[in-house]
Amino acid sequence: MRWAVCAICLLAAVCIGICGSILWKKSRLTRMGVTLAAAASTQEQSAAAGANGITPRQAKQIRESEENDEPAEFTAWCEEDGKSVTDTDGFRSAVVTLLRLCGSSQNIIPYGKILQEADEEGCLLGERAAQRLFGSGNVEGQKVRYGGREFTVRGVLKEPEDVFIVQETAKDAVLNRITLSRAYDTREKIRAFCDSYGLGSFVVTNGQQNIWEMFSDLVPGQWSDFEGWRANILNRTEDTRKSRRAAKSLIEVREAEQRKTAVLLLILSGAFLICALSAARGDMGQKNT
Repeated sequence: MRWAVCAICLLAAVCIGICGSILWKKSRLTRMGVTLAAAASTQEQSAAAGANGITPRQAKQIRESEENDEPAEFTAWCEEDGKSVTDTDGFRSAVVTLLRLCGSSQNIIPYGKILQEADEEGCLLGERAAQRLFGSGNVEGQKVRYGGREFTVRGVLKEPEDVFIVQETAKDAVLNRITLSRAYDTREKIRAFCDSYGLGSFVVTNGQQNIWEMFSDLVPGQWSDFEGWRANILNRTEDTRKSRRAAKSLIEVREAEQRKTAVLLLILSGAFLICALSAARGDMGQKNT
């Protein structure tokens, strides 16, 4: 009887563990770069310059101002819920989350088809939205209509399922998010980018530091400099507070949900594994007696 319980628990541990590992890997593969949100998109309203975001015109100026061999790689964008997209005949429609970009979509969704900055006639469409509009997920090259314009579907995304992504054509439109490429993997690089272009009011919404950087950032220049240590801790605490309070995008929420579910599945897999080992040890103890 104990061996049957052991086998069942072991099988459950393996199956759940595989599911959790796949979901964890998926959440890491689909992770966007570091995203900054304008202060006005947080719960703390700000009247500071640039608090509402930047325009495509300003984003272009930032790119052109780069003089080194590795210019800043980023995408400015904004997200709007509850928008309606139709087929060209107007017979079918889908409610979508609209993403308006200035830059490559790869920084935001680094998988699947890419919508380039110069492609103002193309779009990316979520799979569920494509099903509602065309009854199929294989709709590359099809036309959709939004805001009085027609867009050609360049690719279909499995996640998020109801997203609609286009390039922003209005040069003075306000975009309240900036996603830096994965090359901006330290607080120092992010801070340098913001300081260089007057983006100090932007807040990191999804930054994930490695343990070593976190440790080195907290250690003051001299071990006797306790005031410096305290200041570093206070600064990091304030940054973390602002990041948690910042409004999260649909993609960030989905990724956080995937990671949370993956962790729960891995914990559950470990619990079943412990049960299997306990049952096996109990059975072996009975045989020895």
